Amino acid sequence: MNVLDNAIGAIVDRVASQVATAKPNDLVYLAKAIEGVGAGSQVSFLTALASNQQEIINDIGKNKLSDINAAGAAQIVDVNKTGANQLASINQTTANSLANISNAFSQQVSTVQALGTVSGNVVVNLSLGSAITLTPSAASMVTFSGIAVSGATYWEVEVIAPAAWPVTFNNVSWDGGSAPPLAGGSKTTVLSFRTRNGGTKIYGGISFYDIA
Repeated sequence: MNVLDNAIGAIVDRVASQVATAKPNDLVYLAKAIEGVGAGSQVSFLTALASNQQEIINDIGKNKLSDINAAGAAQIVDVNKTGANQLASINQTTANSLANISNAFSQQVSTVQALGTVSGNVVVNLSLGSAITLTPSAASMVTFSGIAVSGATYWEVEVIAPAAWPVTFNNVSWDGGSAPPLAGGSKTTVLSFRTRNGGTKIYGGISFYDIA
């Protein structure tokens, strides 16, 4: 700015000395003003003005660049946070799905769960095995638990020597509309069950009857 101020001051001084004897309304006033500036002063003035404008442009450019860098850094932080949150959500969903698949698969593999003699209210946890055997010693009500929350799940129950003791199954819709009869004496009846909504609705039917 000092260079520009000096150039302007020199021009003003030069013009003042040249037009001191001219009338303000005389064309000579303007001619002498232009003459007073002189080629050298004009060049100095324009050079100083150009330099000053370049400095202004540079300052504006630096400020804009700084603003752009700050905005870009903030956006990168936001993108990283969003990506991390989405990745965490995907990982959690994947973990839940794998757990459900593992649970459903373990139930479809015929792991025998021998309950022995039962009576009264009997809760069968399918996560412990999907091939269940039981021998009622009195009237029994069987309820299933530990069913996978998604996917189709299948299991079977062997009712051994039910004799005269009735065995009922809670929350089961039977093939044909009613529970099948169970073999008497020392015989075995095999019942099959299926659900595809976590046990909200369980379908049941008879697979084998009166097996010695």
